[in-house]
Amino acid sequence: MPRVLTATYRLQLHAGFGFDAAAATLPYLRDLGISHVYASPITSAKAGSLHGYDVTDPTRINPELGGDAGFERFQMALGRAEMGLIVDVVPNHMAQSPQNPWWHDVLRHGRNSEFSDFFDIRWNEAAKIELPLLGGVEDLGSLVVLGHGDTATLKLPSGITLPLRPGSTAGGAGADLERLLEQQHYRLTRWQESTGPNYRRFFDINDLVALKVENPQVLNAHHQLIFELVDAGAADGIRVDHPDGLLDPQQYVARLRKRCPDAYLFVEKIVQESEPQPEWPVHGTTGYETLNLLTELWLSPSGLRTMRASYTRYTADLRSFQDVALQSRRDVIEQLLQPELRRATDALRTAIDGHPPDTYVPAVTELAVAFPVYRTYITSTSQQLTLTDRQVLDAAQRQLVPMQGIKQRLVSLCRRL
Repeated sequence: MPRVLTATYRLQLHAGFGFDAAAATLPYLRDLGISHVYASPITSAKAGSLHGYDVTDPTRINPELGGDAGFERFQMALGRAEMGLIVDVVPNHMAQSPQNPWWHDVLRHGRNSEFSDFFDIRWNEAAKIELPLLGGVEDLGSLVVLGHGDTATLKLPSGITLPLRPGSTAGGAGADLERLLEQQHYRLTRWQESTGPNYRRFFDINDLVALKVENPQVLNAHHQLIFELVDAGAADGIRVDHPDGLLDPQQYVARLRKRCPDAYLFVEKIVQESEPQPEWPVHGTTGYETLNLLTELWLSPSGLRTMRASYTRYTADLRSFQDVALQSRRDVIEQLLQPELRRATDALRTAIDGHPPDTYVPAVTELAVAFPVYRTYITSTSQQLTLTDRQVLDAAQRQLVPMQGIKQRLVSLCRRL
């Protein structure tokens, strides 16, 4: 059984503050009354990562933190301090990096890779992955082929190396290089001109590619090390990073609870002021809503007038905060989240037919802008909407901007979701 949890303290681990440095803090934390260390991800991440959320290999302890030996020393120090460990798991995404062996295999073998269904990729007709990695017009002529045969790689000016498809003809320059690129399972594009990658990202970060943990095979492969730590008593609990990015967070949490029935489970769930917490089998959230309340204790309401006056004086913007917030949401969707907007639009067109094609993009945009919470938990298997989800949709409809000629169609589409 896990140790009784009374208080946690977060440790941000990286190459400059690894397991041995963390172990040195434990006597002080114990004297503060901390029962459990809540650590940032301890699995292998991109070289030099300062946070660990760009995971490259979830089956290995990060060597930059001290590897297996360093983690064993940390475990011994926790035992001496009679403290426990809460481990951080990142189920939504991994690093889109050659350092990621699963992603590397997909780039080399395409849809034939054993990991091709691990990642949330919308394969195009040519079965290629769109990679917006080129920086400028000079980049194409600056590509370099390294090595020979099936282990050859392509080096970009940025220093990134990409695997080449087995059997592809390694060319040197000009037409030979173009021919080589055409043979790959990916297509290089310039990020300034790209409409975005065809894999789901973490928000607008191209370097993070989303996983399909709704697939039990993916979940078990990705969580293998975490499960081993819990089973061995090396970890008393799990903190889940960004569950709202998953296709079905409730299903994921239920599977996690079934696999680890006695572990503490916490989710990084951003809860709005009036939003009830989902009824998931967890011990709670990581506490953002509590931090917001505590922060308010240090703020003087009278300072708001001064901030508003300064903002207006320097920007000459007389709009209300609500108007600025709504426009900012629209700018983010239209400028930063174009691939995600296309994905949602395509899904809506598939589910609901009979509307002019140009209806869907503004419909999805305005519905997202008007959404009062981060997301609902409606899935393809939902038999009926929960009261909370229905209230969210109703609130969004009431807030829809009355655009000329589209408001009625927006409401119609919302009601048929």
